[in-house]
Amino acid sequence: FILEPRLLIQQRKGQIVPTEFAVHLKETQPGLLVASVLALQKNNKIGIEEADSFFKVLCGKDGDTIP
Repeated sequence: FILEPRLLIQQRKGQIVPTEFAVHLKETQPGLLVASVLALQKNNKIGIEEADSFFKVLCGKDGDTIP
């Protein structure tokens, strides 16, 4: 995912939002999704605020939802 972050993340109107594949990973392999986004952040592909926004959008209003 480091070479192709667009598999997980897309931009709409200046905001980072999850792709359908990211939603699929959330449902089937949440640990892989979290590790992938963390790797993107550590490799400067996305910022920490963008990663936070990504998970907020992905998990909806319920912040306790997996991942």
